[in-house]
Amino acid sequence: MHQRSTVDILRIPNEKHIYQSAFVFLLPSEIEDQILHIRKKNRFIDSNQLKPHLTILFLGNHVGKDMLDIYLALQPFLQRDVPFAITGIGFFVKDRLVTNIHFKVAENKKLTRIHCDALRSYIRNGFTPQSEYIGKLFYPHISIFDGIKLPQDSISRINYPLPVVRKGKLANPVFFLKRL
Repeated sequence: MHQRSTVDILRIPNEKHIYQSAFVFLLPSEIEDQILHIRKKNRFIDSNQLKPHLTILFLGNHVGKDMLDIYLALQPFLQRDVPFAITGIGFFVKDRLVTNIHFKVAENKKLTRIHCDALRSYIRNGFTPQSEYIGKLFYPHISIFDGIKLPQDSISRINYPLPVVRKGKLANPVFFLKRL
């Protein structure tokens, strides 16, 4: 998935292609650089990783013609900002395999409110959520590695120190789009 600008979104509404999309905050360069460094040092993990980000709302798969409507539904949230604090390292596990390694982000009311407001607007505009991790199950995190399948005992080989910069402010969310 890569970031597409507003102009790009406005160009694709007639496309019949399917896009996987998410509404995200990009990270300060110091944290992004550290995540990229961790990925480089751990090349034994075979995965196609996205630009480091914090997801506000995973939008799922939509045809290009829907993207303008989704953009308009979420436009009120484009000028938002939230504080953030990284609190540690976390893992998502499914069927005894690690599927995601991430920096945990402390819950905060402002981030949860943006998520819930964006979700309500998305639904109110006729779209169906395509993730179970919404509303009360929203878990803010910054993925280091996502879409992986590693035995749980192998994660001890991974070098993933906490970033030097562990808190700050994220501003002006963007859309990630990946043409499928």
